[in-house]
Amino acid sequence: MLQSKGCLREKNEESKTGFIPIMGINCISIVGSTPFFFLFAELDEKDHESKRRILKYFAKNELTVYCYESSKGYHFISPCFLTIEQWMQLKKPLKFMLKNYYEFINIRISEKPTDPKTELEFYRFNDKFKYSESSSLHKLIQNKFGYDDFKQFEAKYYVYGVTLKKSIINFVEYMELMLDGVF
Repeated sequence: MLQSKGCLREKNEESKTGFIPIMGINCISIVGSTPFFFLFAELDEKDHESKRRILKYFAKNELTVYCYESSKGYHFISPCFLTIEQWMQLKKPLKFMLKNYYEFINIRISEKPTDPKTELEFYRFNDKFKYSESSSLHKLIQNKFGYDDFKQFEAKYYVYGVTLKKSIINFVEYMELMLDGVF
């Protein structure tokens, strides 16, 4: 048994079975004393038509979104601040589109050994400035993919008229089961 950041980690070296620590972010963010919600989606298939449908949903609802390939499919993260009512309304149709167990509460941001090396895709669908966006989440996602010139991004965004606000991001850590090297 090994200790990992306060979590019990067990691993059977012969079968590559055990638990690995995962870092994620929670959908709730705080600006000042006001809670807001981020909309996440996790598509568990590498089907380009399904990916296109999810992106079309974000576009229809004017939600800026980041998209990147994961080990099983794609992750979608929107930095737009949503009220609880907006978040509840927007996640319902996505639940039917995704056809999986995903509950939109947390999304993994740490890498798994099985994740492909992929490019970060960025879609600025909030072009009518319907929502304010989290500069903190923009920066976190861009840093994850090695983009370090956030000031240039921020300046460009202000030209478009989008309001960027710093927010408190809630990180989560959990253990995920790996069976014979498969997550």
